Parts: sequence; C-alpha cells; structure tokens
Amino acid sequence: MSALAETLAAAQQRLEAVLLDGAAVPATLAHELRGLARNVGAERLADVVGRFESSLAAGDELLSAALVPDLLRESQHCIDFIAGRTLRQKV
Repeated sequence: MSALAETLAAAQQRLEAVLLDGAAVPATLAHELRGLARNVGAERLADVVGRFESSLAAGDELLSAALVPDLLRESQHCIDFIAGRTLRQKV
C-alpha cells in the first residue's frame, strides 16, 4: 500500500476507534481527514468530511451521526483506489 493510502487508512482507523468508544470525534481529526482528502484530490470525501466537520462545530449530533456512514464509505473508496484495488473515475 502506498504511503498516501496508509496515511488515509490510519486516519480512518483513528476515526473508527473514536466512534466505537462512543466518544466525540475531535475536530482536529476531522480537519486532518479533510486535509488528507484534499491532498489526494478526493473531492467527494473532502466534501463529506467538510460537512461532518461543520456539523461537529455546530454541535449538530444528529447530522454528524448521519454523515458517518458516508464518510467511512468514501474514505474506504479512496484507500482502495489509491492502493490500486479499485478503478474509479473520480474520487
């Protein structure tokens, strides 16, 4: 796996660990994930993470929770694409 895919996978694993513990997601983790997405050109992931980050800042727990499945799915798509496991036109 490439260094980019490993970095993105590590951020995703930290996010999943926080969610499994039932703890609030630190804004810094969401910000880091959004930055990683932008660095690799993953526009859809960056968009979902941006909305997630905004919902955290606004204290909107319902929206934050609703965005988690999309966030994890898009993150995994990006990891798979970067690692060469899937073909996708636009991540």
